[in-house]
Amino acid sequence: MVLNRFLFLGQEALNKGDYQEALNLFKEAINQGFKKEGWLGVAEAYYHLNDFSSSLWAYHKLLEIDPQNEKAQKKIEEIGELLKDVQTKRSNQEIRFKAEGDYVYIKKQKHWEKFWIKGVNLGLGLPGYFPGEYPIKTKTYLKWFQLIHEVGINTIRVYALQSPGFYQAIYEFNQKEPKLFLLQGIWYEPERAEVLDDLEFLNKLKTHIRDVVDAVHGNASLPERPGFPSGKYLWDVSSFLLGYLFGREPEACLVKG
Repeated sequence: MVLNRFLFLGQEALNKGDYQEALNLFKEAINQGFKKEGWLGVAEAYYHLNDFSSSLWAYHKLLEIDPQNEKAQKKIEEIGELLKDVQTKRSNQEIRFKAEGDYVYIKKQKHWEKFWIKGVNLGLGLPGYFPGEYPIKTKTYLKWFQLIHEVGINTIRVYALQSPGFYQAIYEFNQKEPKLFLLQGIWYEPERAEVLDDLEFLNKLKTHIRDVVDAVHGNASLPERPGFPSGKYLWDVSSFLLGYLFGREPEACLVKG
């Protein structure tokens, strides 16, 4: 049957280690009415993507349908213990950058060397999701980072604050040696497109800048808000930070104003 096809393909994706694709397929199975099997698949996919909070939520959704499900009960206990042990991870690497004249420099041991930025922009969306859903998980980022590194890229630029899983992946990918550095964007959205000096907007912007810096240093816990990332930022990636980029391409009316 066509409806069973999503569960079958979801399980195939799980077996192959393509957990992001498995997640999408199991969600479609839920939409098609296979809720019990679908929620189990979603929970397992989130677990393998290292998104333990979402996995916990999915196992609870499974228990709403099947209260006696032993696997869900055991996994809920296991994940609860994992989340208790999660603590801020700080890197022992001390990368430093500076801009001087026409060049960016990286500090290696006790001397400075010119650093040639070979970068790529990285968005936060995936096909089939709305902007602002933050669907990309840690294991998916790690796969992408390996491919990005293999083609000779040394810097990732993001336009805005990402989900906690992005910073976890940067932290984990760079543990043996720094391979990818970060240009962290700070997004702004004026209340009126042509005005930047509105007091309420500036106060919100100052708060957002602090949130971004705290997140990069693994020292933030952000509440859920529509269109914004949320969760606990526990991975200090400041030693891999090439710099902050404030703002974005302004509209013509803002430039004119």
